Amino acid sequence: MKKLNRILPIILLLSLTGCNFFRNDFFRAVAGRPSASEVSQMKDSALKEREEKRLAAEARALAVRDSLVRDSILRAEAARDSARNAAAEAIRRDSLEGAQALENIGVQVSGVSRFGRPLAKPLYKYNIVVGVFRTEEAAAGMFNKMSRSGFHPYTLMFDGGVQAVCMYGDDSLSSIANLIMYAKPRRTCPDGSWVYVYR
Repeated sequence: MKKLNRILPIILLLSLTGCNFFRNDFFRAVAGRPSASEVSQMKDSALKEREEKRLAAEARALAVRDSLVRDSILRAEAARDSARNAAAEAIRRDSLEGAQALENIGVQVSGVSRFGRPLAKPLYKYNIVVGVFRTEEAAAGMFNKMSRSGFHPYTLMFDGGVQAVCMYGDDSLSSIANLIMYAKPRRTCPDGSWVYVYR
């Protein structure tokens, strides 16, 4: 019974005060380990540090993505500028070759018309003019002649009150030169023909 009297108060004390105190803080303090509040603070600081690292990694990823987007935009702009420059160079080369070919066969190329400006924008930059007429009847005669020769003629009305009959138009001066060189020997292109350049 004496043993029971000694153990009973200890059991009663443990049951009333709870084992958590002894299990958590008492034994931790005896073992030299941190208390429950210190462990909670350490967990909070670890979570905070992990969140800061995650935010820093996201910021780095955003910076890399922005850098890649900026680089791809710069590359696209450079490619577009390069393509634009190449196209302009091809047009310049085409114009020089076509002008040289037309000069060799004696065809005049002019961007200025003594008849004024066209009333409507032509479909093509380069137009082979086979005749300029003040009356519609005369223009219709040349128009019909070009149609019978297998061309698809069209007219340009100028603000000077005249209309030019064109046998062919294109945006490439080399194509114009090739057609004239084809048509001249076959007598389908009149001798007074010239190329009107719309600017």
